Amino acid sequence: MVTGYGDREKAGNRNTGRWKFLHRSLVLTIAMLGLLGSAGCPEYRVIVDVPVPPKIMFDTNIKEYTVSEFEGPSECASDIKEGIDTAAKNSGYLVPAIPGLPDLDGPLEVKGKVSTCSMKMGYGAMNTAMVLWHGGRQLHQEVVKEETNRPGASVEEVRATLIQRTVDRFVKSFLPTKKPEVRELRPQGSHDLGWMAMREKNWRQAIETWSTRTKEDPSNHRAWYSRGVAHEANSQLPEAVADYKKAVELNPEELYLRMLSHAQKMKDASTIINTRK
Repeated sequence: MVTGYGDREKAGNRNTGRWKFLHRSLVLTIAMLGLLGSAGCPEYRVIVDVPVPPKIMFDTNIKEYTVSEFEGPSECASDIKEGIDTAAKNSGYLVPAIPGLPDLDGPLEVKGKVSTCSMKMGYGAMNTAMVLWHGGRQLHQEVVKEETNRPGASVEEVRATLIQRTVDRFVKSFLPTKKPEVRELRPQGSHDLGWMAMREKNWRQAIETWSTRTKEDPSNHRAWYSRGVAHEANSQLPEAVADYKKAVELNPEELYLRMLSHAQKMKDASTIINTRK
């Protein structure tokens, strides 16, 4: 039987329809498998703040600081100066120099200049040069260039964003800071009281819960490891390192080894910061 062009076209359309149906079915099946897989293997993660030492370390005799008025447009310069001053005061790392009572070694002097301060609704750009001096000697110089594009944002919102970014970037040069990092936990299911406490950022309660569990079952590597994360979140790095070591002794899996190495580095960084205070 000879099939005409029209019959062949209809057959082709039917085949195309079948392939589309099979493709959609395949995609739906894969998606469902993904959902089932994620439901069967839930992930337990929290965000913790870890210490970051300054980019440059000064002589330990430097205890005080001063922040001079920044040169440039006052609508940017004055707030940058104020932001740096506030960050230094709150750090506990340096103290403001008292006029008339200079430190024998002299204060760290922060100076700077804003060369670009351009803002309009939804957009802004700022260029700032900042220099650190001590005893008449330049210790560090840094140029910070920031730009933001936020459609609909007011001029004041744009200015505040640029100033905060500029201040945050510069203080990392001479002040210790913190940064958020993700930590994976190993609780005993979603109803684990330690996990529930961690979700609420109740680090102390989580530590108590997993401490009880390690006493009841000293071989529970998951409890030792999870308590290590809780200690780290609570800024107790020596305790975190000890817990991670115990977890590694019981079960030297890759996650435990990685977190032990990382916590040790954070502990060393924290030691450097604390010796300067």
